[in-house]
Amino acid sequence: MTRRGVLACALGALGLAGAAGFGISGCDGDVADGSPAQDSSAGSVSAAHQAAVNDGDTVYYVAFSSGSIVRSDRADSSREVLYTNGQVNHLGVRYLACADDEVLFCDAPTASILAVGTVGAGAQKRTVWASGSSTRLPLPIVIAQGRLYFSLLESTSMDSELCSVALDGSDLVTHFALPEGFYARYVDVGAGRVYCSGVSLDDVRQIRSVTLEGADELVVFSLDGVASEKSALSWQVADGHVYVEAQDDVALTNRLVSVAADGTDEQLVHDFSSQKVVFDRSGDDLFFVDRETFAVLVNTGTQKDGTPSIEALATVPRRTSATALAFVEAGDEIVWVTTVTPGADSANEYVTYQVTREDAAVVELS
Repeated sequence: MTRRGVLACALGALGLAGAAGFGISGCDGDVADGSPAQDSSAGSVSAAHQAAVNDGDTVYYVAFSSGSIVRSDRADSSREVLYTNGQVNHLGVRYLACADDEVLFCDAPTASILAVGTVGAGAQKRTVWASGSSTRLPLPIVIAQGRLYFSLLESTSMDSELCSVALDGSDLVTHFALPEGFYARYVDVGAGRVYCSGVSLDDVRQIRSVTLEGADELVVFSLDGVASEKSALSWQVADGHVYVEAQDDVALTNRLVSVAADGTDEQLVHDFSSQKVVFDRSGDDLFFVDRETFAVLVNTGTQKDGTPSIEALATVPRRTSATALAFVEAGDEIVWVTTVTPGADSANEYVTYQVTREDAAVVELS
């Protein structure tokens, strides 16, 4: 298998290949996983994103067209390239998170976790941890309590393990291997729980949680009665609850619900009816993107029944009529929307747009 093929298989196992027409990148089924909110019983948590993260007014984003990490100042629109590996689209940089004046990320060509400095001149680079095999990709999940938790994905078998390492690269811990078809999405270190999602043996989309030792497995949410090819979930953990957007293409329903961490006390947050959206949350902000119109929606208040009032904020452009939504990630009063347009020889074009809540400005990041 070629290097490109190996990486494509690895990314596809987590729903990250993003080929237009075959579902949405970064997802369970057809809807992107919302990145976990950066609050937890673990205290300060830096959740990894595929496209961009922000630290105050500074944004660090992936330029998919060049395989680069770019620093941007929202105040003056300045740009500075911190790192480039030359591998475009999802063959280059995989997930990034901030900690201690560094951006940590998976460098796919070397199957390693690298860190690059965010302050001072020179943007010093260092290797945090390397898998030693081109088929074993370490994909960051969260940074919490001085450790980076990552999913170690074996691209040949599609098996994955949850691992963690100290930020200086020492003290590697392999926590446990995940069940077939399930992948770790979030780690609540303070509660000692790992949240994963996938498709069960009876073809049902589920969200599960287990301890850091891989014990005491709970099914937090299950979209029962709907085949996986006719359903999709996007979700995140915040404030001791799991927020789930559950899309049922048989009943033509799409509901955002919240459930307690143990899977009880399901509550309706918003009913989108048949509208297909991708969801992410940051703080009190709920961002949605309509998969068909590319309209960016945001909560603007609370209705009389206690559910959020959702209104249009902006619309993200399409490259061509074949352009599809890839994934949606929210930051502090900001949302990043990544689209994918099919190209020759699977050379799909990924483009990320930044939409700010304050002024609804849409800026292409490149």
